Amino acid sequence: MVDFSPMRNIVPGDASAFPPKSVQPGSAGDQYHTPLIQLTNAGYEVYNAPIIGGDVAEDYLNQFCNGIPNDMLDDFRSKVHDQVLSICPRDQVVTVATVRGFSFSKSVLYLVFDVSDPLSATLDGGTWGPCLRAIRTGGDDSLFSSTERFFVCTNGYTNRDLPPEAPNNETHHP
Repeated sequence: MVDFSPMRNIVPGDASAFPPKSVQPGSAGDQYHTPLIQLTNAGYEVYNAPIIGGDVAEDYLNQFCNGIPNDMLDDFRSKVHDQVLSICPRDQVVTVATVRGFSFSKSVLYLVFDVSDPLSATLDGGTWGPCLRAIRTGGDDSLFSSTERFFVCTNGYTNRDLPPEAPNNETHHP
């Protein structure tokens, strides 16, 4: 199962923003969680079937068919994947965010659901799945390999640039 209750947070390092002092993904799978399923009665294909909501009633989720009001965002995030922008079980529709990236000099959009590393999960808003580290991956990022390059850019704000009320400003949140 996946625990959606943690609040995603990243604390910059002491000497520089990266590497961070600490990270907290917004959701984490238990020791047995994997989004990968294999259909044994349909050719043994493996599918990615991420969990995007925890123990939450449809009636609760239906109030977010048109998005998430700011005053309900923290409560919503404690029950649903960080990439969900709106969800409507009544209409069977989920809208998820994409992450921009570049691969081979071309712009790409990633869907981020489950990640094998807590730092990457925190940066991209995915669910940390510790057992995903056990998956054998290709030795490179060639066609049909399950490995993809991932580079981190640290050209964002520092605590000196943030106003005191900013969520990740350590002077405001010790």
